[in-house]
Amino acid sequence: MNKKSFVSGFAMATILFASYNVFAVGGKIEAYLKDDYKIEIDDIELQRPDDMRIINFGDRTYTPARLIAEAMGGKVDWDDATKTIKITKPEPRVVEKIVEKIVEVPSDSKISYQTLPLKQTKKDFIINITGMSMKNNLTYIYLDAENKTGDAIEVDYSRAQIKAESGEYFANSMSAADWGNSMDTDEKREGRIMVFDKIADTDKEITLSIPIKSLVGGSIDETFEYNIKVE
Repeated sequence: MNKKSFVSGFAMATILFASYNVFAVGGKIEAYLKDDYKIEIDDIELQRPDDMRIINFGDRTYTPARLIAEAMGGKVDWDDATKTIKITKPEPRVVEKIVEKIVEVPSDSKISYQTLPLKQTKKDFIINITGMSMKNNLTYIYLDAENKTGDAIEVDYSRAQIKAESGEYFANSMSAADWGNSMDTDEKREGRIMVFDKIADTDKEITLSIPIKSLVGGSIDETFEYNIKVE
């Protein structure tokens, strides 16, 4: 079977053939049933219903239009008023792929600093550092967090810190006001901040550490670390 045969067959509507004689508008033709023929799309064989027949007429093979069109995602309609088979091609699918940055440490143990945003997940708790700024002699870290651990989790801002070439900086009371005491399970917080003393203008690479722990009786005690390139 060649490709020209399939193209010709695609233009034909589904017809039931009960004998070798097939009647067409304007005349009579003799064709042959070819139930032993197979149809494949991308090397996958189509399973043809028993009432969908394949015929051979002359040097061409004719196949049901609906079977092939729908297998390729199209839609087939019949317009009885105009005696027209209408095939609608499927709409192209647009797939959006979101790639998250992952902090990696090379095998030579040299720290790799990356630009924001940076996202990490530990024990089903997610922290996404979305940005940072320096103003009013303070360093502002902007972040989103989501708790999927099943426990109430405390984001321990009292132990959060920034390590830089110029020294260490700890979160201040403004962080406590923004975060409160804990995050319940399945809770999400967006657009939150942690506030530190202003790092030196010469600091172009910093390490931000944010500890979390279970609020009551849980087993979660983790520290998120982000190696950030200051822009």
